[in-house]
Amino acid sequence: MTVGALAGLLAGTVAAWIERWRGPAPAPQPAPAPTPQEPAVTPQPQDEFSGPSTAKVANRAFRRWKGRDLNAAEKGPAGELVHYVFGIANAVAFGIFMSAFGIVGIAWGIAFGAALFVLVDELGLWALGLAKGPWNYALYIHGYAFAAHVVYGLALGSGYYVVRSVLLT
Repeated sequence: MTVGALAGLLAGTVAAWIERWRGPAPAPQPAPAPTPQEPAVTPQPQDEFSGPSTAKVANRAFRRWKGRDLNAAEKGPAGELVHYVFGIANAVAFGIFMSAFGIVGIAWGIAFGAALFVLVDELGLWALGLAKGPWNYALYIHGYAFAAHVVYGLALGSGYYVVRSVLLT
């Protein structure tokens, strides 16, 4: 295992934990109560886009593997597993890339986190049918997700810098 991959693995583990430690995303605000002029809308069952995307990815993989959906008690832990596996795998790729080009810098981690936000959260989940299009979410949801990815990138870039420095001295 190269120094870059090891540094990415260690830094990514911590970065994924820090990014998740921030707490759950804010819930979308409920729709206002109908006015007397508007007919009341009957509540619809939760659609396929409700819930964390990590749990949806876990459920899709589990359905292919076992032929059934995850139950409610399994979705949370399985979603967490997806979160960590994805965050760490991306961090290892980041470490390998950075090491291959001899690049070290915290700003690169922040840029990487921002790129993950755009490519995965905004476009990838939508393209895979795991989320509605980005225009369907309130601006504060995008802001919160962007901030979380920047925190991940900051922790990843900082951790990569520290681990690589320790391993190469």
